[in-house]
Amino acid sequence: MARLAVGEALTNLVWAKVTSLSDVKASGNWMYAAKLDGEGAAIYDAALALSEAMIELGIAIDGGKDSLSMAAHASGDLVKATGNLVISTYVTGKPTNKRDFLSCLGYSIADIVD
Repeated sequence: MARLAVGEALTNLVWAKVTSLSDVKASGNWMYAAKLDGEGAAIYDAALALSEAMIELGIAIDGGKDSLSMAAHASGDLVKATGNLVISTYVTGKPTNKRDFLSCLGYSIADIVD
């Protein structure tokens, strides 16, 4: 799951002008019910897989957050969220504008405005 999250985050940069993977930075947001049986091990396994993938690609996580209490009792039942990791990526570079984006698609501003 962690490696897939990294791959998905990188595909979101398809229109960005990325000159090197080392320029890509990421934010990691963890959502797990870490206090429940098996969930601590699951988040550990995900963190290990994420670390290996990021090191292999040369990408760094420079921020993020965690929500590790993703379980609650409701009407006497334990309700638990599925463990999840969201990776968001960004890259610094020259600004792009709508014209650049549209020209990549074969359109112009006139095509959109008319």
